Amino acid sequence: MAQEKRYLSNKESADLIGMSESYLNQDRYLAKASGATPRFPFIRIGRTIKYDRDILAQIMAQSLVD
Repeated sequence: MAQEKRYLSNKESADLIGMSESYLNQDRYLAKASGATPRFPFIRIGRTIKYDRDILAQIMAQSLVD
């Protein structure tokens, strides 16, 4: 059985959280433009964007509404 990747691409991350890639792109852009922290923290390696699967899962769990 293959181990799940820890760091996901923009597309994989969007699929995991059930949003579009453009949503994540906009989150990064608006955070940079306003000087705020993006809702979904990311890692930039050169021009490549990666998201940590565990952090995405934590954010989604914290977003649950009773």
